[in-house]
Amino acid sequence: MVARYIRKSGSDANDGLTPSTAWLTINKALNTGALAAGDVTYIGSGTYRESATLAYSGTAASPISLIADVDGSHTGDPGAVRWTNLSVSDTNGTTTNYSTLIANNRSYLTVQGIAFDATQGGGAGIDGSTNTQGITFRQCLFVADDGSGPNLINISTPTSGGAANHLFDSCIMQGTGWNNTFAFVTLPTSTVADYNANILFQNCLMIGGRGAMVSVRSSGTNAFKGGGVRLLNCTIAHNDSAFRMDDANVATSAGNQCSMYNCWIMGCNEGVNAKAVGQIVEDYNVFCALTPRTNVTAGTHSTSGSYFLGSALGYEGLIGRNPRPAFMPSEGATVLTAGAKTPAAGVSAPTTDLLGAARPQGTFVACGCYERGDTGIRETTTIHSGTQSLRLTGPGYQSFVIDVDTTSTTIAAWCNYDTTYAAALGLRPRLELVANPEIGVVAQSVTATVAAASAWEKQTLAAFTATKAGQVTVRIWNQCLVTTGSCYFDDWSVT
Repeated sequence: MVARYIRKSGSDANDGLTPSTAWLTINKALNTGALAAGDVTYIGSGTYRESATLAYSGTAASPISLIADVDGSHTGDPGAVRWTNLSVSDTNGTTTNYSTLIANNRSYLTVQGIAFDATQGGGAGIDGSTNTQGITFRQCLFVADDGSGPNLINISTPTSGGAANHLFDSCIMQGTGWNNTFAFVTLPTSTVADYNANILFQNCLMIGGRGAMVSVRSSGTNAFKGGGVRLLNCTIAHNDSAFRMDDANVATSAGNQCSMYNCWIMGCNEGVNAKAVGQIVEDYNVFCALTPRTNVTAGTHSTSGSYFLGSALGYEGLIGRNPRPAFMPSEGATVLTAGAKTPAAGVSAPTTDLLGAARPQGTFVACGCYERGDTGIRETTTIHSGTQSLRLTGPGYQSFVIDVDTTSTTIAAWCNYDTTYAAALGLRPRLELVANPEIGVVAQSVTATVAAASAWEKQTLAAFTATKAGQVTVRIWNQCLVTTGSCYFDDWSVT
């Protein structure tokens, strides 16, 4: 494995092998950087205005990796990495190829942490529409906001069909154009047999646009068909269609069908739309759509209709509480108890949500990309000292941001849990420090050990020293198995 580096202070005349000899452009790395299987390229913060064509392939065991160095631990340039096809400025794009990343006829690339902007109309943000395999995107943002409606992603399988093994994990996609489609998936017909392409979208938040969020179509005229596109624990909001088949030549045979599980569909005209009965299998979904299903059998455990959506839209901030991410489910939301750990044979829910929080929080898996979080409520009855504590009722967590400097820091809090929590214990309350590599802070946690309910116990994290001044995130967790069990945290100290 060879590490390569890209920085806004770099030059394409450099060798790219150290932060001080970094390249300037992504295209230099992907197109003429002589990348090999297992190589990792780190991108420093900044806006990269370019179209890049991938000239190399990795292997299934050793993919080529392209990673946004958002904490600066590799390049020395912490911050967001934006990759846009607006080649001149944010109001001016003159590039003749509208795609940011072109990966046709390439395999086994992993991309992490990049914000893609497909604003310039006329093409795809990511073009992998021909003969691709093993392309993975993790923790990426995709935005298409041109009125002419560029697609965010065009993706396909090997030319002859078969498993593509593409993965979109914990990504956010936003389309604001009048005809945006997030993902066009093309499945070539086969001369051999129907096949499962194994293309998975999981823990993704998909918002806006007037096309379909995920659209599947066939190519070719051979007798056998492809399928196997799956949406798992995704939240899809305010689009014309959440999941759509564009023609009848997508597989209906057992084991090769497209599927949707544990998803939350809200404010869409259509939920799932098949062109032939049997193309899509769905279960454990919550539909708030004008037409939940077309040519799709309703899953036994799915629900559809008009009811309390319970999605966070910033209300908490208006009343003095910590605002939660948009579309995170709030107290009482139907989606909190609507999912399943194993929604179908051979299908398992992700073990974390879009923000990396453990999934499930309690007995049930929440539908959509988020588990329940940031749910702390002021408590005035059960207190350790003073007049109030913080209560978490039901599985969930509350996050806090704490300023630290380069001196040793110790964080502690007192915790307690009630008899309802004790009766459905799961795990006792937990205090967690979230890693922040930018300032040299590693993750750690401590879980309550006192077995008796209603007994206060002090939880103390191990002392740590940041390498520079900054902020750390601390989380407190309710880990009981029922929605009515409460735990309490009080008397915080930061010394």
